[in-house]
Amino acid sequence: MRSLMYLMTTYQDYFRKTNQNIYKKAKVTFPKPELYVVFTGEKQGHPEYMRLSEELFDGEECFLDVCVRVLYGSGEDDIISQYVTAVFHILLNCFKHA
Repeated sequence: MRSLMYLMTTYQDYFRKTNQNIYKKAKVTFPKPELYVVFTGEKQGHPEYMRLSEELFDGEECFLDVCVRVLYGSGEDDIISQYVTAVFHILLNCFKHA
């Protein structure tokens, strides 16, 4: 749900910066969306993609569905694993000083 909200906020800013009016008859143009989530747990048993309809509506068809690609670190020195490690240390320090 957060990914959808971030996407809509990003598009709102994009339309404002490109001076496009979404309420006129003229077709608006915008970049194709790509949504990602970084998963910090073990990859085994977890999906490559998550869908809003599956997570919140038990897989029922709905008029709006969002597909998010799940990124996992390899546990080695890849960029995702480095990101997860950095966030972990930042949060750990925040809790120490809170």
